Amino acid sequence: MTNIISKLTLRHLSENKKRTVVTVLGVAASTALITSMILGITSFFAFLGNLSGTIAGRWQLVSENMTAQQVQVLQDDKRVKSVGIIESKPEESGIMVDSDKSLRYRVSNTLQGNEEWFDIMVTSDYDGVLPKNSDEIAVEESFLKDNGLDLHVGDTLEYDQGYRYTKDLDGNITYLAGSWSAKEGFEVSSHNALKITAILHGNRPTGNFKILRGMNPGDYPEKMYGYVVVKKFDYKTATRLREIMKDYGLSDCRFNTEYLVSAFAFQGAGSGIEGMFRVMLIALIVVVLASVVLIYNAFGMSLTERVRYLGMLASVGATRRQKRASVFFEAFILGLIGIPLGIVIGAIGCSTTLRVLGKMILEADMITGAEGIRGTMSLSAPIPALLAIVLLSGLTILLAAIVPALKASKIMPIEALKESNNIKLKANKLRGGRLTRKLFGYEGELAVKNIKRNGRKGKVIILSIAISVIMFLTIDYFTTSFKKAYAYEIEYPFQLIATCSLSERDKLKEDLDGMEGIDAVYAGDLIEFSYKEDKNDPAWEMPNTDIRNPEFLEKGYEDVFDQSDKIYLALLDDDEFKRLLSENGISEKDYFSGELRGVILDNFYHEETDKKVFKDSILGQKLFYDDPEGTPPDIEIAGFVKYKKGDYIFNLTPKASVAVYVPESVYFEKMSDKVGEENLTCDFGIVCQNAGEVRDKVFEMLEAEGYTNYGCADLTETIATMNTVMVVFKTAIYGFTVLLSLIVVANIINTISTGIMLRRKEFAMLRSVGMSQSGFKKMMILETMLYGARALTIGIPGAVILSYLIYSSMQKKAFAFSINIVTYLMVILIVFGIVGLSMLLSSAKIKNDNIIETLKDDMV
Repeated sequence: MTNIISKLTLRHLSENKKRTVVTVLGVAASTALITSMILGITSFFAFLGNLSGTIAGRWQLVSENMTAQQVQVLQDDKRVKSVGIIESKPEESGIMVDSDKSLRYRVSNTLQGNEEWFDIMVTSDYDGVLPKNSDEIAVEESFLKDNGLDLHVGDTLEYDQGYRYTKDLDGNITYLAGSWSAKEGFEVSSHNALKITAILHGNRPTGNFKILRGMNPGDYPEKMYGYVVVKKFDYKTATRLREIMKDYGLSDCRFNTEYLVSAFAFQGAGSGIEGMFRVMLIALIVVVLASVVLIYNAFGMSLTERVRYLGMLASVGATRRQKRASVFFEAFILGLIGIPLGIVIGAIGCSTTLRVLGKMILEADMITGAEGIRGTMSLSAPIPALLAIVLLSGLTILLAAIVPALKASKIMPIEALKESNNIKLKANKLRGGRLTRKLFGYEGELAVKNIKRNGRKGKVIILSIAISVIMFLTIDYFTTSFKKAYAYEIEYPFQLIATCSLSERDKLKEDLDGMEGIDAVYAGDLIEFSYKEDKNDPAWEMPNTDIRNPEFLEKGYEDVFDQSDKIYLALLDDDEFKRLLSENGISEKDYFSGELRGVILDNFYHEETDKKVFKDSILGQKLFYDDPEGTPPDIEIAGFVKYKKGDYIFNLTPKASVAVYVPESVYFEKMSDKVGEENLTCDFGIVCQNAGEVRDKVFEMLEAEGYTNYGCADLTETIATMNTVMVVFKTAIYGFTVLLSLIVVANIINTISTGIMLRRKEFAMLRSVGMSQSGFKKMMILETMLYGARALTIGIPGAVILSYLIYSSMQKKAFAFSINIVTYLMVILIVFGIVGLSMLLSSAKIKNDNIIETLKDDMV
């Protein structure tokens, strides 16, 4: 009997090719989406791991306060492969060579480490051999070229060593590493003449340190960093490292997170990685639910088609278990075809997307330390990931098949042969309303009766469409909210920032305005008031928190201050500030009267809206750091300005931030009174087409004209990085939404078309009693409208409720709850379009059916 049922199931799948193909494609689509999500994550982690090893070094744990005893016991530990150490003396890490070049080329920093450290941290190509003792050094090739030093492996390099520093207004010293600043000083502590044993070709882990000095074996500096590498690198690595930290009392430790997650060692990965997995889990749940609905409908329709022959099998002895097994066998066959197909499609799609995004990420130089690296992102498909895809896809099919299988097991012979389980309505329930007959004629009345007569099949169609609508609109709201809550964008209105002393401001403005290649020059000073504690800065002080009172926020924006831990102060050219006031109907008088007053942007996400973020009660509040009499000077919030799309002023500050604007003349006047004009600098934003060439010109001009405290920063890389981040984010979000939409559309088409095909007898009977082709079309159109309207009556409120629940569950609410009316209207039109098109196409296929032959068909 079991073999007979299996054969009948296979024959049924073969005879209903269209529904079988659509169902297989549905299974493949859901599997492809699951595949692309899982393999996308594994590939991205592998990509980050490989990059991390190149740009940060192949270490797994670093202790910033390691002792000689800890190094010795770690080297003897069987779990540990190697321990690299470097001397930690920022006050002696500065270097300066003697050359005729500018100071910005002559000054850099040095590190001193043991052989193990060199093996861990040198990931670039190099000439020669790495240093093995304190008389040997490795030098960056670019450092020699920039200073015009014709030195090779085996030559001696002479340089001064000491510390690079800046002093603040209170005399506090900050030691420097990295790019040179015109504000810095250099204090010499020793003169060295050491042998070059290696010339490095752009070693990224030590990019800010142009000279790497060896260490004598057995030497242990008084202060040192220790880099730990374990022998077995797998998903348990983070656990082993924690055990090592505990066993030897290592303090001030941090993990090489990106390197660890490439081996799926997630412990200690941080909230960002954990948040990514939470989002992925939610997305997977949505995909599984959408897929379950799609496949469930396919099994439900299949069961309707097979009711009579399952009843006949029951009459000749088929057990409940065998009838149930029939549905599960169908699920197995569909999965056997659909899952491998979906994995292949998903892998191909994922690989293509990764190659494009990987190339974009590297070419945009958006990963710190990976600037200049070119290539792409390869697909990583480890066996555990593939098994997870198969199991999750199989679980999806199983969940979809359970209810139809249970229904199949309960089918009784008499009931099945009579098909009494399909229609269980009394005659009076089928009556059409007089209003319907009057408005739409007898075709409208028939359309209403048809929906009622369809009973469970009609409800399946309506619920299927409704659930599809709910899922699409809910996921759209989720992605929009996620993008709002977590995206951090800034669209700089200029490409370069030029800096000079305040006393030289007018001269620099004049020089820049007359320089070829520069299109425009704006005031570009931006001051951050940070409310996030800096544990590494003992002098850190919290700005005035009175201004961050939630009572100053309108309903729906109660968490704005929690969402953003900064308030940005933008200094505007006086004329531009006056323009801003004029466009918002604000008088200039109170802003140029000697008191420092500013206006606050009554907008948070840089989107055109009439909704207010702040209440009037925030007016009069003051923004300042340590005290109102300190620096920067206190700024009174005196007015509101509205966001205007396309105005560069509002691009001076990031989206999802609180922004205040003040006139620069009044601000600098107040600052000069407090610290003296000679201690102040100002910035200009430069708009240009070729940032690299213009930057070199500006630097040459600043040096030739004898400017003080000068500099010129290129923002194009930062802009490209931010743009690429958003492209990657939007690709992931909208790619997910598109694939989910395809599942939803397939769900509707499959349900409608199968439902129509099951009603061939009904339509043949209507034509047999004289219904014309035009009347038939009218009835189908009205039926389509009713299906769509009833589904939307459930789907729209359901989507609004679920969207609000998502909004309510968010920890931080920096925006009021609202729905996108345009999206909802678009969904309504699409639903009617898809339902109508599916019905009309399916009806067209049966319009030429022979009436006699169709009525004789016994549906077996």
